[in-house]
Amino acid sequence: RKALPWLIVMILAADLFFAHNGYYATTDAAEYHKKGTVIEFLNKDPALYRVFVTPMTIQGTLEARAEAVTEGKVLKGMGLDKERLTGYNLEHGIFDIQGVGVMKRRDYDTLYTMMTSGDRPDSTNILALMNVKYVVSTPRIVSDEFSLVHVVGLNEIDKTEMDLYEESETLKIYENLSVLPRFFLAEDFSIVRDKNERLSLLINKNFSPSTTVVLEENPWAGLAKSGETGSNG
Repeated sequence: RKALPWLIVMILAADLFFAHNGYYATTDAAEYHKKGTVIEFLNKDPALYRVFVTPMTIQGTLEARAEAVTEGKVLKGMGLDKERLTGYNLEHGIFDIQGVGVMKRRDYDTLYTMMTSGDRPDSTNILALMNVKYVVSTPRIVSDEFSLVHVVGLNEIDKTEMDLYEESETLKIYENLSVLPRFFLAEDFSIVRDKNERLSLLINKNFSPSTTVVLEENPWAGLAKSGETGSNG
């Protein structure tokens, strides 16, 4: 019993020391700050927009599959993380909709999860609402709303040549032809107080985010009450 506290302290100390042993790596600063091909392509567009990286692209085991088609070079490690925009994009002014896991709002995370659970990126209009102009994807996107604009590893943008590699599991960039501006004016609003009903409406393909804003409560209710108070006084 006397030795137990010392044993616990030793175990905790060993755990703290070895928990991340070998987890962190070092690299040359110039290599770390290098853009990567996806960021270089996206930086050519000076507009204000966001980017979406599909879940299969983030979670998939791409090291053995996402090969640069012209060089046959396998993307892995930091290079692959850059192409998937996992933490390297903000430095270069590229904004994604994934956000930082520990800082996500619950309602936003719920909407994001419902949107990504669909079979296709065009199954809802949420990407357009979120100002997503480009989608980075390993799987092919078959939709009239998305156009293939770049394949990682192809130096020249040749539409005919890109089509040859669209079926392959290389990293690809698609442009969302239905993207909405970061800021815009909607003509109408709909009040939906029930959370589940509100989410169901937002992920419905028939919902038009360019014309209708979905609200939880009447925005004019407070103004009406203050107006009545003022007139009575």
